[in-house]
Amino acid sequence: NTMMNCAFSSRVVCMEDYNFSELEKESLLIVVTSTFGNGDCPGNGESFKKQLLSLKNLRNKVRYCVFGLGS
Repeated sequence: NTMMNCAFSSRVVCMEDYNFSELEKESLLIVVTSTFGNGDCPGNGESFKKQLLSLKNLRNKVRYCVFGLGS
């Protein structure tokens, strides 16, 4: 945990509470979420995904990954 604190300033935020105006300030966005069926995201994940993908100019500037925890 100490190593991660040196490299990143981390925080846990529910997808529905994430403020997309802060996205440009992020050096890395890691999304850990539940999935169901064929990797479908939960309801709050669907709106999060739509907002993230609508920011086409920012996607090239922000490193991100998504980790889905299957059912």
